[in-house]
Amino acid sequence: MLLRTKIPSHSYCLTSAAHRHHTQRKFSVVVQSYTAHPDPVVTTQWLANHLDEVSILDVRGHVDSVLVGEGVEQSTYVADYAAYLEGHIPGAVFFDWTKDAVDTSAGAPVQLQMQPDLLAAALEAKGVSRDKPVVAYDAGDGMLAARLWWLLTVAGHPSALLLEGGWGRWAAEGRPAELYEPCTLKPQLRTTLEDIAGLLPAGQGSQQQQQQQQQVVLLDTRSAAQYTAQVRRGPRGGHIPGAISLPRPALLDEATDWLKPLEQQQQILQQAGIALPNSSSIDSSSSSEKIANSAVEQKVVIYCNGGVAACTAALALHRLGHRSWSVYDGSWNEYSASELPVAQQ
Repeated sequence: MLLRTKIPSHSYCLTSAAHRHHTQRKFSVVVQSYTAHPDPVVTTQWLANHLDEVSILDVRGHVDSVLVGEGVEQSTYVADYAAYLEGHIPGAVFFDWTKDAVDTSAGAPVQLQMQPDLLAAALEAKGVSRDKPVVAYDAGDGMLAARLWWLLTVAGHPSALLLEGGWGRWAAEGRPAELYEPCTLKPQLRTTLEDIAGLLPAGQGSQQQQQQQQQVVLLDTRSAAQYTAQVRRGPRGGHIPGAISLPRPALLDEATDWLKPLEQQQQILQQAGIALPNSSSIDSSSSSEKIANSAVEQKVVIYCNGGVAACTAALALHRLGHRSWSVYDGSWNEYSASELPVAQQ
């Protein structure tokens, strides 16, 4: 019997920091294991063992063909969203093969979207990132799963996989299913006070915690006066220990009050201590390069007073090709009211 579990629709967005850190540690291992794997087909048992470590795309559908004349067939391409709603592998996101990542301007139907930005956006909207393997499955014959595997491979994903036997085998084996559509929001782009507490420099803690702290940069985009506690806008003055100061106005053009050119923003961020992609990748990178570049990026957590000004630096990092950043939503308003330590120099 197929086991169906009703999971709240928000459960994938509101995972705890501990759970996110736990799964993020395992993502790199799984990606490394399958990046160069000669066989992209994985078994239902493998997927069951790695449900929390992969992205899953449900691409069920079919091609309806009818005879419209002697020796002439007409085909209709169908995405089976109704079947997805009736039950799917836990965590799976529905991928409409007739619409998602499709070039609607092409002369033939369901042609791949090859404009880099549009292709990258279509995949990102489904929760696809280079950090996790992606497992595609269909009803069971592998036709549409193979096409989605091809699409991901064209896009340069380092670990595109497909499920042997698809939904049919998963269901026949009585493996768990859910009825709700998971959230594809990106909680990793939002940092909480709990997350910050785990990133503070400390003289003790496990080697893994210390390594994680070294791989993260805290970027303070408030004024220099607020950073040094000459001025405060909260219960306490100062900054989060270990944070570097880069006031938001440094990224703006005084003459226009708009953002400085990307080349200047790149230089400013690098001088502040942020590692960025080289300039050539900024102008010419394709969606394939964006997804396939598996080099470990320095995580940048940005904050200000209320999580607003910090978004300017987040935008700059994103436009410059940096994909490992997040905004501390509560920022100094929340942090200064906590009992966590404060630095003033």
